[in-house]
Amino acid sequence: MNKSINAVLKPSSKSKIEELESIRGIAAFEVFYGHIPAWNPILHNADNIGAAASMVDLFFVLSGFVIYTAYAEKLTSLKEVFRFQFLRFGRLYPVHLIFLFFFLAVEIIKYVLQVKYGVSAPNNQAFTDSGWQAFFENLLLIQVLSFDGNQLSFNGPSWSISVEFYMYLLFGFIVRYLGKLKIFIFALIPIISILVLANLSVDNTQHLSYVFIFRCLAGFSIGCCTAYAANILNYKISSVYVTLTVACMLIFYVFKGDGAENGVLFFLLCSLLIFSIVSSEEGVIKRILRLNILTWFGTISYTLYMSHMAMIWIVNQFLRFVLKKPENVINGFSTPDLSVNESLIAAIVLILMVLIVSHLTYSFVEHPLRMKSRKIAAGF
Repeated sequence: MNKSINAVLKPSSKSKIEELESIRGIAAFEVFYGHIPAWNPILHNADNIGAAASMVDLFFVLSGFVIYTAYAEKLTSLKEVFRFQFLRFGRLYPVHLIFLFFFLAVEIIKYVLQVKYGVSAPNNQAFTDSGWQAFFENLLLIQVLSFDGNQLSFNGPSWSISVEFYMYLLFGFIVRYLGKLKIFIFALIPIISILVLANLSVDNTQHLSYVFIFRCLAGFSIGCCTAYAANILNYKISSVYVTLTVACMLIFYVFKGDGAENGVLFFLLCSLLIFSIVSSEEGVIKRILRLNILTWFGTISYTLYMSHMAMIWIVNQFLRFVLKKPENVINGFSTPDLSVNESLIAAIVLILMVLIVSHLTYSFVEHPLRMKSRKIAAGF
């Protein structure tokens, strides 16, 4: 392995590639931004949702890169595979559990208001889209693997955690049992996945689980291949390539369509972005990505990603029941209707709430429990 890259990505190391952490933080914020409700049509762009979806693919590629760099040569026994999976569990599950129970409480509140006070929820009745079966599937992180329409139940963004957790398990067994063949497997998986994705409809509920699964398979495996390439080539390139890759990604957002070829292009752009960052000389963009504010976004990126829908729900209810704002139906969903100024204020308040809750959740839940899981794993 490339010692310079591998050293900063060891599971026990306190340091990371800061530029990649910042990219993860920016991506998490973009997902959140894409989910901000359409309180005012002037401030809401429907393309934001598509951009947010693309950022999840960037997460998968980043995850594949980091995991392959850190563990591709370490999982030499079944015991190591299960230790690795336990560490992934300690990283993902506690935060997932908190917001799963938050949304369970939401369904209970909706039920009480509906039964005792005759107050109906504006978009769905209690325990309809998020019922008890969906709750137990979320509890087991199998909501995407169940293929029964519960993929986006409760805390919708957790669908990606559902597939990525089991992608880690697949990764562990490929590395452990396929040895030198592993990189060929990781190169083959994206080809098969992209061919499957090209023939699936995202509007078909039955297809949705397949779409999510193969997006994760493709992105994560491309990340693995990127890490392998960065290790094999192992030489510095000009910082100009980082600038060019970032420019290409921005152009992609402006001109992208809905075809399957755009998904392929975005996966490749993600790979080029990561490769250029870890392989390039010092440059302006790398210095920007090491700014404290951006690396902080990277630190809280997971809690930001998992908490933002809960904060959106709280702000929406405040607008509905405290400020008693009128409703507007957009794409079949009832949303508080605000003026431009009101929407700006609501968005600023929401952003501050999400950042504060994300920081607190990271400080008091994610980080300490992650450290605890490492201590437990060290005793295996």
